[in-house]
Amino acid sequence: MDARTSLGAEAGSAAAARRFVADVLNQRGFSKSAIEDAVLLASEAVTNAVLHAGSSVDVVVIADSSMARVEVHDAHPSHPVMLASGAEATFGRGLRVIEALAGGWGVDDRGDRGKCVWFEVRS
Repeated sequence: MDARTSLGAEAGSAAAARRFVADVLNQRGFSKSAIEDAVLLASEAVTNAVLHAGSSVDVVVIADSSMARVEVHDAHPSHPVMLASGAEATFGRGLRVIEALAGGWGVDDRGDRGKCVWFEVRS
């Protein structure tokens, strides 16, 4: 079963995505730690999309009893780039956080409709 929300290209979209993902996964019976990880990762993915794509985003959660896939769709075709961030950097760690906490993640091209950054967490 999946759930979807559309968010604007604005600073508050990351917070809205966090609430949306938490609500969906809580309803599906996911553990507290899985929800916390998914919320953090969704926030990172949406923040990247708003900052770098400058477009509205669609957040999709596809979940069954054991796994959730969270997708963040934006209108920009460029793939995100993992930056080499130093200890003092104030940005540039989002993809590293996603890579460290997600069960899997990737980017799917959507042609002239942009891209989809996705990640998976176990319940």
